[in-house]
Amino acid sequence: IAEHQYERAKTIVLWDTKECKIPYGLDAGDVSKNIKTALEHTGYTGRVSIMATGDAKDDFCCHEISLNHFPAGERDARLKKVIADLMEDPAPWNLLLIVKDIPVDVGVAVDSENCNLLVATPEYPSGLLLCMASCSRLTLVGVKFSQLCAPFAAAKTDVFWDIDDCPIPDDLDPEMISQNIRSALKDKAYLGEVSISAYGDTNQIQGEFCSAGITPIHVPAGETSARVRIMVKLVGWALDNPGSNLMLIVQDISRNSAYMEALHFVRRRNCKLLIAQPQDASGHLLRMVSTEWRWSSLSYGGKPITQSERKSKVKDSVEY
Repeated sequence: IAEHQYERAKTIVLWDTKECKIPYGLDAGDVSKNIKTALEHTGYTGRVSIMATGDAKDDFCCHEISLNHFPAGERDARLKKVIADLMEDPAPWNLLLIVKDIPVDVGVAVDSENCNLLVATPEYPSGLLLCMASCSRLTLVGVKFSQLCAPFAAAKTDVFWDIDDCPIPDDLDPEMISQNIRSALKDKAYLGEVSISAYGDTNQIQGEFCSAGITPIHVPAGETSARVRIMVKLVGWALDNPGSNLMLIVQDISRNSAYMEALHFVRRRNCKLLIAQPQDASGHLLRMVSTEWRWSSLSYGGKPITQSERKSKVKDSVEY
């Protein structure tokens, strides 16, 4: 989240297009739009200017991206000069570096009290970039470039949580669950607004849900299950929220044909599906969701199931 003095300050983006190529299926305009939206949702609402380095591309200028061609062998020196020129501005400002790494002398050039450093790299930051975060007054935000410019990175995420299927662990409370879910989403670069709705027998701790920023939807015991209430809600939600992220926290729904049809409709509305369950997802559901958590991990803010695990499960389900 942006610090107060930098919230409305200008942000200069320096993007090395040779090291951080435009992801497949996107163009320069998509990347520009998604970077600006992600910055806004992270709290940086000031004017954004993008300067790209690399081979000339006609479509860059069409999307208000200034292109600088740095000859081979001159990249570091040119980058240092550009940063030094920018440092002459005494007002607070933000610098987003989209690079693989930066040499020491360039890092020294960035070290200024009025500059707030943000970084997106092809992989997670290491070396000098991490050192600068711990040893200087600069703020380092480590997000992979492919995640930052993904179409869904800045989109809203709505969380539908069945508290009967996935109850609150004994050592946690609604406030902690809310914080942990939001933290886990941010770690996967879902940077947009997060809304959480809890379905089930919420009467006992309704006040705790509300104070935690969670909307309680009371489903009395013995009536239609919370899971079914969520399924009914999905269709209307997808109609109203195309292009958003949907997280389901429910028991296994892979064998529920009505539920799967509802999720197919959600996907047809260009929505991205995330899921957390007490057990691993299975069957066709595996191929529908983009990110999968075990509830025992997500509830504590943990990491999702790895891509290698997911690929192995998909292969096993096909062979089965």
